[in-house]
Formats: sequence, C-alpha cells, structure tokens
Amino acid sequence: MLQLILFFLYSIVFCYIVYKLKYCRDEDIKPFVFPLFFCIKLFFGFLFYMVYTYYYADRATADMYKYFDDSKPLFECLIHDPSTFYQIVLKHDVSSSQAVFYLSQMNHWQLGYHRQFENSHQIIILFNVLCRFFSFGQLLPHLVFINFLSFLGLVGIWKSFRLFFPHKKIYFLFPVFLVPSVLFWCSGLLKESLIVFVLGFFLHSFFSLLKSDNHRWKHILCFVFFYFLLFQIKSYVAIAFLPMIVIGIAVRISNFRYVAASFLVGCILILGLGFGIQTIFPSINPSKALNEKIYGFKEVMLAADPKSSFDIGSNEHMDTKDIIGLVPSSIAVCLFRPFPWEAKNPFTILVVLENFFLWSCMLMSLRFFFKDKQYIRLQGIQVYCLLSIVCVVCILYFIIGISSFNFGAMVRYKAPMLPFLFAYPIMLISDKFVEKANNLKIIGLFSIKRV
Repeated sequence: MLQLILFFLYSIVFCYIVYKLKYCRDEDIKPFVFPLFFCIKLFFGFLFYMVYTYYYADRATADMYKYFDDSKPLFECLIHDPSTFYQIVLKHDVSSSQAVFYLSQMNHWQLGYHRQFENSHQIIILFNVLCRFFSFGQLLPHLVFINFLSFLGLVGIWKSFRLFFPHKKIYFLFPVFLVPSVLFWCSGLLKESLIVFVLGFFLHSFFSLLKSDNHRWKHILCFVFFYFLLFQIKSYVAIAFLPMIVIGIAVRISNFRYVAASFLVGCILILGLGFGIQTIFPSINPSKALNEKIYGFKEVMLAADPKSSFDIGSNEHMDTKDIIGLVPSSIAVCLFRPFPWEAKNPFTILVVLENFFLWSCMLMSLRFFFKDKQYIRLQGIQVYCLLSIVCVVCILYFIIGISSFNFGAMVRYKAPMLPFLFAYPIMLISDKFVEKANNLKIIGLFSIKRV
C-alpha cells in the first residue's frame, strides 16, 4: 500500500515538473502534450512492474528485481560505513573484510569473470542506491524516477530530430514517444531506460555542436560526460555510435560536403580498423570479444524460453570470416523478425504488428521520397542524419542479432533504437506530403500553430 501511495505522489510531482520544465517546452506544441506523454510512460512503467511481479514471477532472474535487491546492502553500506562504500564503488581495496561482507550480499555487482567490452550492472545498481533515499525501500517509486530520466532522454532524442528537420517536429512526437516496445522496455527498472536517458543528452549535445558555429563548452562537456556514461552502461552501444561521431566531425570540418562519400570511406576504414586492431594492440580482439558475448548468452537464452528462440548459425568459435558472413542475417533478424508464424505470446505478436506498421510506413515514405524528388531538397546535414541512423542501426543490430538467440531479449535490447527507425519514414517523407498532412485534425490537437 505504501509503495502505491508513493508511486502516485511522485507521479503527480514529476508530472508537474515536466509541465513546468523549460526543457520540455516548444513554442509550437501545446503545453499539455509532454505531461500527457509522461503519464502514458508511467502507465507502461506500472504495467512493466505488474508483468515482472506476477507474470515473470521469479525474483532471482528478473533484471528489475536483481538490480533493486543488490542496491539494498550497498545502500546500507553507504549509511553505516561510507568509507567502505567508496572502496567498493571506486574498486579500491575490495578485499578488506568490510567490503567482502557487503559484496557477498550482492549477486550482480561483480560479474565473476572478465571479458572485453562486457556490460556492467553497477550504474543501474548505483541508481537504485540513490533512489532509496526517497523510496523508503519500495520499488515503485524507483520506476517513477527512472521514467522521469528516460523521458528526458526521449525529449532529447526528439530535439535532436528537430535540429535536422524543424518543419517536421510535430510528426516526430509519435515515433519518439508512442512506440509500444519503447514504452514498455524503456519504462522499466532496466539499463535500457538509462540508455535512452543518456542517448538523448549525448546526441542532442553532439548534434548541437555540429550545427552551431560557436562550440559552446556546455555541449562539449555534456557530450563527453554522457558518452563516457553510455560506455559504462553498455559499451557495445557506445561503440556503435563511434563511426557516427568520427564521420560527423570530419563532415563538419568540410561544411557537410561529400557526406555520402565520407560515410562510405569512413565506415570501411573504421570497420577495417576494428577487425585489424589486434595487429596493433594484441590485447584488443573484437572477434574474441564477440565470441565471449555469444558464449555467455547462448545457453541462458536458449534455455529461458525455447519457443521464442532462434538460431542464425552463430557460435562461440567463429573467426573473423565467419562473423563477416553472418552480418546480413544478424541485421535482418533484428529488422524483420519475428515473422507472424513465429509469434508465440502477446509480446511477440505486438512486435510483429510493430514491424508491419514500420515497414508499411517506410515503403510509403520511400514512394513519396522519389515521386516528389525529396532527395533534391535534402541539405548536407540532413543527409548526415539519415546516414548516421543507418550506420548506427546496422552496427548495433548486427551485435544484437548475432548474440541474442531469443526474440524477447532481442526486442528489449533494440528498443532504445526504435525511435530512430520509426522516425526514419518521417525524415524521408516529402515536404509536399507534410504540407497536406498539416491539415489533419490530429496534428491540430498537438500544435499551437501550423508547422
């Protein structure tokens, strides 16, 4: 009962904060829109809690509870023995008796093995530790806090799109804030919610630097801090954005000329360096890192839910040639599957419907893109945005597709990138089509004036 009261009280407080926050305002969008989207997100956060409490009821295997439960002994350490807390967090003298006492009560703070580019659970556990100061040990308030952060991240992603296509900003509201998979997986007490938060600020600060002639220090500091934080949460997501960053700096220097050629040359060089870096730095081996990730994930996922499992032929003994051969099928499984006949539960049925809607919109937008010759009107920086999304999605989906083995896990891991994919048809759609769509009543519900 207490956590429900806290959930509703904090929900009201943060709805008011979203309403008053200048960061969540736009002169062309009605003031109620962003608080409404936040309330929808909170609803899906509560739905996520119900599913992982009563449907997937194994507390020991549910990530939401794993991170929450591990935060309890660390919070007690912070309250009763701050010096040991800092030893644990900073990884200094963790062999002391006090540190061992608290570490023995946490099952996921230390992974128990060392792999290259391995994800860490420590950021999400530390987030739960901070939340415990205000939650009185109840879980639902944590969901409100993480939803507020991930919502700010979604606003940052929306603002990033607005920088490139300001006349389509009303339409970007729908793919950013209303995709069901994003609402579900990025509203839970999971790393995906933190990734969305970090991505929003990281991308908005980086794209602002690209567009601005004055490279303001706040954007530089924000970009560096949040990219570092992204690397700490999920290193492979940060790596997927690296080509976009390097090529973005290069095309900014050239004033966004030859963007397509820069992407082609840049991606070839970066990928070549990625697979050949072991010859320069023997301790860094991308193929080995990927094999280790597959090894650590395959048996767990295949055993978790055999009906939702898939296998594209990847295994933990692949060399570079084998990995390159699986690139197309790895990307395809994330883009198009599960197929309708592979949907075995309500979650996968929803994903099938999402995929159908996405690719229907994509085909329609491509039709108008070429029919109205929209490609002639694209500016260099808009071409950079379009190619950046293709580049990041391909790299990230390759890593997810080759190592997931389970549709549920795959959908969860790719959820932070879905706003980019669902926004893509809007970026491609012709300006003529947008002018006609501005007369639709649903657009008038959200906008103060016509875009």
